[in-house]
Amino acid sequence: MIMDRHIHDLSLFDKHSDKFNFAHTIHHFSFGKDPHDNSRINLHDNTIDGSVTSTHPLDHKVAEVSNKYHIYTYFLKVISTRYEYLNSKDILETNQFSATEHNRPIIGGRDEDHPNTIHARGGLPGVFFNFEISPLKIINREQYAKTWSAFILGVFAVVGGVLSVGALLDKTIWAADRIIRQKKDM
Repeated sequence: MIMDRHIHDLSLFDKHSDKFNFAHTIHHFSFGKDPHDNSRINLHDNTIDGSVTSTHPLDHKVAEVSNKYHIYTYFLKVISTRYEYLNSKDILETNQFSATEHNRPIIGGRDEDHPNTIHARGGLPGVFFNFEISPLKIINREQYAKTWSAFILGVFAVVGGVLSVGALLDKTIWAADRIIRQKKDM
């Protein structure tokens, strides 16, 4: 590092241009155990079109790059996750992540997919993964569905709580009013 600048030797890159290719395939990419292994968690449809979201968004990702002077960057946001199962005492500690990607030629110029975008010149050719680790944790806990009788009991509990608070408030206001009237009568 000289004066806050990185220096990279790319002389072999220019000499043997036919040897470098940043086209790549990601067969599987994960952080920790897969919660769907051994069919322990049923996959539920969670989108309008009925498709199931993936826990591994980069699986089977194919990137074709014809230009050797190219930067391919993945931005990954990783969050730790705990799965607690109803029928067992097993707890699975793993991680989930989301991924976005960006690629551009190092030589700059117009973007092929977005003609109104012009890229600056510069950078280091390659495939890069940038990680952002979240300080939060997701806890997925299985639980029994609420029965009709439990719902009715919950409604009665809420109504009873509202009546109790109302009675307490009424008693407090009545006592304060009585004390104020006694002081006026003196």
